Amino acid sequence: MASPPKPWKAEYAKSSRSSCKTCKNPIDKENLRLGKMVQASQFDGFMPVWNHAACFLMKANQIKLVDDVEGLELLRWEDKQKIRKYIDGVVMSNSSAPAVVECGIEVSQTSRTTCHCCNLKIAKGEIGISTKPEGHGARGLSWNHAKCYMENPQLLK
Repeated sequence: MASPPKPWKAEYAKSSRSSCKTCKNPIDKENLRLGKMVQASQFDGFMPVWNHAACFLMKANQIKLVDDVEGLELLRWEDKQKIRKYIDGVVMSNSSAPAVVECGIEVSQTSRTTCHCCNLKIAKGEIGISTKPEGHGARGLSWNHAKCYMENPQLLK
């Protein structure tokens, strides 16, 4: 078996046949795409799992080193800078507006959820507010009573 390639690959899409594994939409021809190299199940080797650059750069701390990205030297200067800033810890955004914390408001359907602030259960039928810490998926939601959420200034940022 060949030696493993670099863990990440960056290139411009050669066709419009690949799709983003984050948003499930097609990646248009000549758009920048970033792929994680994974062991192929159908053959002996590695294959990329592609993402739109914008979808990929919204996820925090995926690429650790510039040397881990294959094809970086073949990219346009602006695209190289986007990836370098991402690796240096600067999260990319589509606008100059401040980052918005993702949150949701729901009526609790069970009494199993615990408030992150006061550590008391959120009763069935009570309003709960969820916040999503950076870099966490749906399982990383933090639930709070509406009163606790409004009284905690750190959650409002």
